[in-house]
Amino acid sequence: MKKQAVQFWTYLTQLFKKWVFWLSIVPTIVDSFSFYFFKISIDPIFRLLFAVIAIIWSGFEVYKDTLKKIPRSKKLEQHLDISVRDGQGYKFEVIDQIASNVRRDDNKGADEYRLADDSVSLPLMKLTINGRIKNDGDIPLVILRINGFLDPVDPFSFSGFNAKILPDINSPETNVITIEPEQTYFFTITTLVNYGGGGNNMDGEYNDLQVAARIKPILANNIVTKSHIFVESHREHSSEKPKKEPELTKEINLRELCDELIRYWKELGETDLLKLANERRIVKSPITRPKR
Repeated sequence: MKKQAVQFWTYLTQLFKKWVFWLSIVPTIVDSFSFYFFKISIDPIFRLLFAVIAIIWSGFEVYKDTLKKIPRSKKLEQHLDISVRDGQGYKFEVIDQIASNVRRDDNKGADEYRLADDSVSLPLMKLTINGRIKNDGDIPLVILRINGFLDPVDPFSFSGFNAKILPDINSPETNVITIEPEQTYFFTITTLVNYGGGGNNMDGEYNDLQVAARIKPILANNIVTKSHIFVESHREHSSEKPKKEPELTKEINLRELCDELIRYWKELGETDLLKLANERRIVKSPITRPKR
């Protein structure tokens, strides 16, 4: 009972603070003033109705103030923020000298080709994309898969994505891929570079001359490709359908890929390929081509 009395008194003090409440006594004051000076009285029903409306209105204002102080239940959000790391976004590199065994046959002319075991002019190259995933939601999430693709640009196409998730940049790959709220994980995506299978050559493979000739417009026009990265996740300890996060699209400048090829051809002294690629800075002392 004492608690209720305290609560009621608190309500009354809040009610008295509302200016609308004091309007309830205005008709009575006006009635007293008019009757005293002019012998005119205001209808009691009007005064009662006006007072009731003012009290109800002031009570509603106290109710609204009370609602603002009550913590609202927040719907638990499921959201991942996916981005490519600044400064370390992507990198092209040569990982093997042998990518294709198609080689020009100098004895048959520039338009004739043969198979050769010592073919090294088209190296095996890979692209590495470094990204991060942050749990911006309110609940732990399990990463099921990171997948995607790159748009082919003549004369290059790209293999399927191979993704690895890391707790931090310097840690090894982990099988524990549950991300707590506000936690950040890193990931790396690797894909191999193919010579052909894109643009106007969707089914075939290009030889080194064809690749070199198609590098020139890429360098001149600063052509880019786009990577499309998808992440699938679901709530921890949940059997619900996986949620696919919004696609992350990142532009990849192919100039870096072409520069790596040109640097590689310079090391081999491939002057004919460098000329086709419109590269004037040709080394004078070619390195001896390795045998396989």
